[in-house]
Amino acid sequence: MKTALLTMAIVASAAQAGVEDTLANMERTWCASLVKKDAAALESILADDFTGVGSGGTTSTKAQQLADVRAGGVSSCAHDNIRVRLYGDTAVLTGHTVVTGSGFNNRQVLWTDTFVKRNGRWQCVASHSTLAAGQK
Repeated sequence: MKTALLTMAIVASAAQAGVEDTLANMERTWCASLVKKDAAALESILADDFTGVGSGGTTSTKAQQLADVRAGGVSSCAHDNIRVRLYGDTAVLTGHTVVTGSGFNNRQVLWTDTFVKRNGRWQCVASHSTLAAGQK
C-alpha cells in the first residue's frame, strides 16, 4: 500500500512539473512572438476573452495584442524568474522581463499572467504588468 501511494505521489509530482514546464514555455513563446512578429503563435496562447493591463495603465483585448505583435517594435525580449503556481485548472505565473525596441531600451517589467485549462488546452485569460522599480 505504501509503495502504491509513493508511486502515485511521484507520478503526480512529475505531471505537475510537466504542466509547469509547458506553461513557462508558453511564456517564452509569447516573448519570442513579440520579436518575430508572430501573431499566430500568440493567438494560440491568448484566450478569446483575454484582458491585458499594460505597464502604462492601458487595457487591451486579444485582438489588440495581436495587432500590436503584427505592428512590431520589439527587438529583444527575455524572461527570468518565471514562477508557476497551479490551482487545478488555473495557473498563476509571475516573472520579470527585459524588453528592448522602438522608443524604449531595456525596459524591465514585472508581470502576472493567469492561465485556465479549457477543453484540455491552457490559455492566458488575464495579464497584468508593471514597470520594475526605477523604470520610466
